Amino acid sequence: MYTWHVSTAFGLESVVGSELTALGIENAGVGNGMLEVRGDATVLARMQLWLRCAERISLVLDRFLARDFDDLFEGIINIPWEDVVPWDARILIVCPLAANATINSARSAQAITKKAIVERLKRGTGRRVFPETGEAYSITVDISADTATVLLDACGDGLHRRGYRIEPGVAPVRETTAAAMVLLSGWVGLPGADGVLRRPGSMADGEILWDPCCGSGTIAIEAAMLAADIAPGLMRYFASETWGFLDTTVFERERASAKERAVAGIDKPAPVVRASDLSPQAISAADGNMRRAGVAGRIKLFKADVMEMADPAVPALILTNPPYGERLGDDEEAAQMAVGMFDRLRTFGNPWRCGMLTPNREINTVVGMRYRKNRKLYNGKLCVWLCWFDGRDAEETESQG
Repeated sequence: MYTWHVSTAFGLESVVGSELTALGIENAGVGNGMLEVRGDATVLARMQLWLRCAERISLVLDRFLARDFDDLFEGIINIPWEDVVPWDARILIVCPLAANATINSARSAQAITKKAIVERLKRGTGRRVFPETGEAYSITVDISADTATVLLDACGDGLHRRGYRIEPGVAPVRETTAAAMVLLSGWVGLPGADGVLRRPGSMADGEILWDPCCGSGTIAIEAAMLAADIAPGLMRYFASETWGFLDTTVFERERASAKERAVAGIDKPAPVVRASDLSPQAISAADGNMRRAGVAGRIKLFKADVMEMADPAVPALILTNPPYGERLGDDEEAAQMAVGMFDRLRTFGNPWRCGMLTPNREINTVVGMRYRKNRKLYNGKLCVWLCWFDGRDAEETESQG
């Protein structure tokens, strides 16, 4: 059994915890931006294929006292590196230091870590030269206070790199953040390890999901993949698949199972997912990304102005990351767009709700409508707020006015 460090964006720890529970995996501990899991290679493969909101998974190699550089050297050299990395491995090291770390130089910590690894490899292999021409092994020594945690990256590219978004658009929402928006909306439930939904979500009641500022289509794609039971990691491979100390045949088995579920999911009736944008470039990028993700036929993609949204005549979930900052370049123009969108939403004849990702926590004062709740998230390094509005509140405001 191994210990796996699952890193998340801040604010999504509980969402990833729910994903693990749905997969039948218990987490052994939770911290800021991380969870820890105990399990074998099958657990790792399942997490890499199916976790939609986690950022990265690493193997915890050791955790030890590191009050100074001597402690760090001894702790690193005591790890059996000859059993972990091949003699020709390309070793990459990062040493992030917390503000309270007793070791105060990341560069020195990196150099000492590399020296200790090489010394241990010399003892364990009998070799004197290590060309580093093989596969990359990325090692993180995370130092907080007087403790060092040594992690071996199992992913390669971060888990948000699904493989479908070759055309990202301008300042797009991250795939992991988009998936979290869909899950937090309750539009569709999480399938279990067997692919069976325990909670169907509002999609089952006929509620459509619509992103009217779709950009490269990420929110709609993540929603359609969830509804079709397509594993987010199905289109890619992982660094851990080259590890000699794991039974890597489990990746083949888990991937084959995921492919079977995807085929069965695509054959199911498609829920209504809409994606629109005013930009022809965005529509083109979204179309390409949807095709690569295998969900183009399950999303209605069209060119439209968010401030002229047509009433869908059915209950609707508006889930969007409207332009702001880098995507628009002008805060006043972004505010006008948000106001225009909510003016249109107020004309809808059926129940509607809206989940909006915005850097402005006070967006309610801009659109003239209170939000039910908000959640602080990070889209990459940008701090944003996921704000939830309900159309019934607009009716109450009008009646009180």
